[in-house]
Amino acid sequence: MEIFSMFVVFLFLYGVFGDTVGEIVSVMEGDNVTLHTGLTEVYIGDVIDWRFGPNAILIARVNRAAGTTKLYDDVIGGRDRLNINQQVGDLIITNIRTEHSGLYKLSIHGRNKEMIYNVSVLSDKTDGVKTVPVMEGDSVTLHTDVTEIQRYHLIQWIFRNIVISSIDKTSKVRAIKKHNAKPFLKKLEVDHETGSLKIRSIRTEQCGIYILQMTSSTHTIHKRFNITIFDAVKSVSVMKEDSVTLHTDLTDIYDEILWMFEYEDSLIAAFNRTDQNVSTYEGDDGRFRDRLKLDDQTGSLTITNTTTEHTGLYHLEIISSRHTLHKSFIVNVCNAVRTIRVNMGKPVTLDSGVTKIQKYFQLLWRFGDEDTLMEFNGTNFVFSRDGKFRDRFLYHKNGSITINDIGIEHSGFYHLEIISSRHTLVKRFNVIVTVAADLERPGYISLICVAVLLLAVTVGWIIYCCRIYRRGKTWSHDLRESQKDAATTTQYSFY
Repeated sequence: MEIFSMFVVFLFLYGVFGDTVGEIVSVMEGDNVTLHTGLTEVYIGDVIDWRFGPNAILIARVNRAAGTTKLYDDVIGGRDRLNINQQVGDLIITNIRTEHSGLYKLSIHGRNKEMIYNVSVLSDKTDGVKTVPVMEGDSVTLHTDVTEIQRYHLIQWIFRNIVISSIDKTSKVRAIKKHNAKPFLKKLEVDHETGSLKIRSIRTEQCGIYILQMTSSTHTIHKRFNITIFDAVKSVSVMKEDSVTLHTDLTDIYDEILWMFEYEDSLIAAFNRTDQNVSTYEGDDGRFRDRLKLDDQTGSLTITNTTTEHTGLYHLEIISSRHTLHKSFIVNVCNAVRTIRVNMGKPVTLDSGVTKIQKYFQLLWRFGDEDTLMEFNGTNFVFSRDGKFRDRFLYHKNGSITINDIGIEHSGFYHLEIISSRHTLVKRFNVIVTVAADLERPGYISLICVAVLLLAVTVGWIIYCCRIYRRGKTWSHDLRESQKDAATTTQYSFY
C-alpha cells in the first residue's frame, strides 16, 4: 500500500494528468512571479483553475463561458496579492512572501491539461527591493542570482518603464535599446551567460529602481534593484567636552534607524518606528555611557561631553520598506577650548575652520553665555549692537570673525555654532587680553610718562602744602607763647 501511494505521488508530479509538468520556481521574498498557462488565448469553453497547497485549495478560477474571474486571496493571506492575465489565464502573485511557498496546480478543463509548479520563496528581508548604494563615478553590477539561466529564454532590464537591455535566447541576440538609452550611452555592459547588468561611471541620473524580468515557458520572475548614490564621508570636528549632532537629513518615512561606530556590527543607537522604541548602547568598552541622545522624530544622533575616544567613523542606516540608505560620518574630537592670548589694542581673528559657509543653514557667534555677536541664517546676516563691540567687529566670508583694537572688556569665552543638514559643528575660544607687551607702543609710553609727571607734580604739591601748613601752625604757636610771656611781665611790674 505504501509503495502504491508513492507511485501515485510520482505520477501526479510527472505526467499522469494530461500534460502535467513538474516545474521548480525559486524567487526572493517581495518579488513578483507569474505562472504561465502556456496558452496563447483563452477560448469560450475554457475553465481555468489555479489551486494551492497540499490540499489543492482553489485560489483562482476563470470561466470564459460565464464571463467570470474569481480570486480567493484570503487562502494565501493577503488582499490584492493575486491577479489573472485575462488574455492567457496566467496567475500573477505580487509581493510574494515565504508563506506562499508550496505547490501550485493549474487545471484547464476541456483541454485535459494540468501543470504543477513548486514555488520556493527565499527571504532576504528587503521586501523584494535590493538596495545597491554606490558612490558617484563608481561602477555597479546588478546580478540576476540565477544558477540556471538557460531556463529563461528572455531576460530584460527595465528602467523607468523603458527596456534598456535584453537577451533573447531564442534568437541568440543581445540588444541594448540605444534609442531609449541616452542616460546610459556607452555605460551598459550585459553578461550574456548570466544576464547580469553592469553600469559604468554611474551618475545621479542613473539612480532609481531597476526591474529585472526573466521569462521562461512556464513562469516569469520580476526582481527590483534600487541604486542610490551615497554622499562621500562627512568630516565633523568638535572641541573636547562639547556636543556634536549628526543629522540624518530625512525627507521620507522610514521604518528603522541604526547607528554604528567604527564597524557596521557595533550598534550604538537604534529606533524602530513600529513600536516607537529608542535604544542607545554604551559600546563594548563603555565609552558612550550616558552620552548618546537619539531624536525619535529625525533620527539624528547627539554625542554629549565628547572626548578624544569618540573620534572615529560613524555609520548610519535608514531602513524603509523600499530601500536602505547608507551614510557615514567621521568625527574628530579636538582637545579642550582653544585659548588665544592677544595684546590690548591689537586685532584678533577667531577662525571658523570652514571654507564655504554657503553650504551651512545657520551660523551663530556668541560672547559669554547670552550675547549674540553675529548670526547667519543662510541668506542674511544680523550683527550685534552691543556698544563694546561697535566699530571693532569684522566678519569674513568663511564665517571667521576679527575683533579690532581689542580691550580688556573683550576677554572671555566666544562660542561658535555652525549648523548644516548633516551635522552641527561647535567651537569655543577663550580670549585673554594682556597689557604688558603694550608698553612698547609709543602712544602708551607718552601717556604713561604724562601720567607719571602729573602724579609727581601732584605729590610734590601735596608735600609742599603739608610743609606750609606745618610751618604756619608752628608760627602761630610761637606767637601765642610770646603774647603770654609779655602779659606776665607787665603784671609783675604793676605790683
